[in-house]
Amino acid sequence: MDNEGYPEQSELDAIKNWDIKDAFNLIAYLEEKWCYDTAIRKYWGKDNIHGRPVLFLELHTIGWSGNEDILNALLQNQMFSLMWYVKWERGGHYYFEINPFDIGYKKVCEMSKEKGISRQKIHHNKTNYEWIVAGKRNKLCREIKADRHDR
Repeated sequence: MDNEGYPEQSELDAIKNWDIKDAFNLIAYLEEKWCYDTAIRKYWGKDNIHGRPVLFLELHTIGWSGNEDILNALLQNQMFSLMWYVKWERGGHYYFEINPFDIGYKKVCEMSKEKGISRQKIHHNKTNYEWIVAGKRNKLCREIKADRHDR
């Protein structure tokens, strides 16, 4: 951010080119850069089709051009907006539904069935998985691939 709090072009380019498989770190990055804490809201709920956990993300620009630049960069991230952009409301209100299942996260019970191992074994080998807490009762994980260990 520059000395007046506006995003730098390199930050906007990073948002445009962010890998959607790393969506939750992108959202954390947006939270860091977004001006006015009350203008960004995220909460877990369930999708309307399968009843699975989804992260609802609301971005409200409040008319600040720095937030509008960040939002435009996010909308230019074609995969992110294609997969999760839900709606826009007049006044700078944007809504997204991030489905972690789209990027490889699974419930622990599903992962254990797929791998043919117990849930306890998955929990005992936590370092082999990326974890997110999707609401009060849902822990989701995805296996860390060998090429992702170097991050």
